[in-house]
Amino acid sequence: MTRRPQRAGTGRLKFLAGLLLSGLALILLFRGVRLSELWGVLEKIRVGWLAVAGLAVACDYGVRILRWRLMLRVRNPDLPYWKCAGPLLGSMALNNLLPLRLGDVARATAFSAPLGVSTSFATGTMVVERCADLLALLLGASIGLLAYQGQGSSIVALTAGVIGGGALLAIGLVIVLGPHLLARLRRLAYFQKPTPGRVMEAIVAFFDAMGELRRPGILFGLGMSTIAAWILEGLVFYAAFQAVGASLMPLGALFVTCTASLATIIPSSPGYIGTFHLAVQQAAQLLGVSLGNATIAAIVVHGALWLLVTGAGVAWLGARGLQSAIGAAKTRRIQGEQV
Repeated sequence: MTRRPQRAGTGRLKFLAGLLLSGLALILLFRGVRLSELWGVLEKIRVGWLAVAGLAVACDYGVRILRWRLMLRVRNPDLPYWKCAGPLLGSMALNNLLPLRLGDVARATAFSAPLGVSTSFATGTMVVERCADLLALLLGASIGLLAYQGQGSSIVALTAGVIGGGALLAIGLVIVLGPHLLARLRRLAYFQKPTPGRVMEAIVAFFDAMGELRRPGILFGLGMSTIAAWILEGLVFYAAFQAVGASLMPLGALFVTCTASLATIIPSSPGYIGTFHLAVQQAAQLLGVSLGNATIAAIVVHGALWLLVTGAGVAWLGARGLQSAIGAAKTRRIQGEQV
């Protein structure tokens, strides 16, 4: 009886800590920025590049849906593309609107049943997604840093490359040695306790998914779709900076993309307000972009990603709720006619 209140209290503390960090990030974001400078950037914004950013967002998430479908088809070969789109976009919308990444929970539980896969396998595919994205971000950050010509850039790029290479090696070892490692972990008494037991469930789901996904063709498709998705997201950032008139090379845009995406790991408010913007601003300034351009670009790129993805996800959630309501009304009408 005491565990639920404790969990609720921990969740509230995490949520409040995230709000505090977001507020602090917003203060740092606008510190030293003159309103006249921001207005000057807004007056010269290029609408054509905004359209490019919007199109890149659509293609980016189209590829992410394709990647998730590639993994889900291992369990459900007849799964159509359109059936995967709603759950993924709906979960992203919930993550952007609700605290504690509740959209991920919904995607693994409520949204997985209509896809014909188990909750544990859906969870495993999401863990695999996160690992692939983290590896891509680490490697992308190291490549993107090559655009920075300042002092010490080679050391930072080398460090990021070593981390990315280490992550690639670790994932390779997990794929090869995963089943043996899982068998040993299951025998440990530590994982028989309630909280570690939930951790073990996530580990089991990950290894179960990896066991079925480690066929060469699927791994190749997973890798290529991950690279394509992050290149397209980099295009979103590049277009946003071009829209505000900032001169940023493609490699620089890649560095900013990876830095901002890695910053979403930091606890914050729903939608990563503040922390995401500050990461974009600081990374762009590191590459020589002016403070005003970097600040407006951060707002533009977040708006493109947040508004389009959240709008599409909310539309699907609304349609899903309406469909459920119509189905319930038909059921009640049939039952009334039978009576």
